[in-house]
Amino acid sequence: RTVEYFPGASQSYPGRRTTMDQFFSDKNGQFHKENLFYPFTSPEDWQIASWLLHSHLSMAAIDGFLSLDLIKQLPLSFQTAKELHLRAELLPSGPRWHSQAICSQHPMK
Repeated sequence: RTVEYFPGASQSYPGRRTTMDQFFSDKNGQFHKENLFYPFTSPEDWQIASWLLHSHLSMAAIDGFLSLDLIKQLPLSFQTAKELHLRAELLPSGPRWHSQAICSQHPMK
């Protein structure tokens, strides 16, 4: 096996916060520590919320779904599409992508 050394080929950035550090240190971090599904109340609450948020249904269609007697019996943390979207806005943002252009001194195809 041959190992070639390339200075600067990879670098770590000490002192940077991990995604989980950022997750737990945002304005609702304390709530996330107590309930991983915050601002939703349970895994099931989050599962329905996530499905509705990704469903591309209109606000009126979501309200119609949430007004079904069967769904009203569920212990959901939201009763309307507006409440659902307000809760979704409390979710922390995902990790940000960082990139850097690398110029090569060699011809590229």
